[in-house]
Amino acid sequence: MQGGRITAVGAGHPAQPSDNHIDGRDMTLMPGYIDTHRHLFAYTNARSDRELQRYVSQRLPGILRGLLQAGITTVLSPGDHSPDIFEIRDALTAGTLAGPRLLATGRMLHAPGDHPASTLCQRNRYCRKRLSGAVTDPGAAGALVQSLVKDGADMIKAVHDRELQHRVVIADATIAAIAAEAGRLKVPLLLHTRESADLVRLTKLGVKRIVHTPLIGSLADIAAAGELQTAGLAVQTTLSWVSPEIDRARRRKPQTQRFAVGLENVRYLVDQGVP
Repeated sequence: MQGGRITAVGAGHPAQPSDNHIDGRDMTLMPGYIDTHRHLFAYTNARSDRELQRYVSQRLPGILRGLLQAGITTVLSPGDHSPDIFEIRDALTAGTLAGPRLLATGRMLHAPGDHPASTLCQRNRYCRKRLSGAVTDPGAAGALVQSLVKDGADMIKAVHDRELQHRVVIADATIAAIAAEAGRLKVPLLLHTRESADLVRLTKLGVKRIVHTPLIGSLADIAAAGELQTAGLAVQTTLSWVSPEIDRARRRKPQTQRFAVGLENVRYLVDQGVP
């Protein structure tokens, strides 16, 4: 083991014995799991520094310990209050807080009125200030990318979600500017989208990492028309889905058809070798 990482596994005694020995008889050695989509702050509904810090001191340590106990040793936060999430990341790195290694994007970039401003941050000014990153033009978007990276963002996340209002999405020129600035600063860009047609357009603007598999429109049909290039594309998580039980609790019609389309899109991407 070097630098906290396993470098070799084999029978017998290691060439360079470690001071730490673990008797592994009747036990199983496993690699750590990676949770690629875990919002640690976004759903707290905190409305002030005081409320957020109360959550950090009273509830978050137990959540982080629970992740470790479940075998999760790395977590990606694709959208949480910043710079607060970076402070948690640094505390985990320094060992002053127990939990998995953390990678974080900080605030989410989006068009005014899109998610999370009109969802998680609805009627919550504090949330809009710390979680929401509304951008109106390419220049403002590039400046916000620079600010987030300066604060310590490991990645950048942008939202392009037509489910709320069809026309309320980041403009193509703004997406291209975000992708270009993230590339210049050498940080990955994650893009949240729902529609297959939008995924195709976004990849042509320089986006290579998608947060969710689209639930609307068939990727296979678009690919058959020669519009989709999967080379270099990666999907961060698979489906973002509200269960039929939750739909019923909210008195809305279950979106089972979208779920079926989403599964078909997952299968198509897997067949194409997209990680």
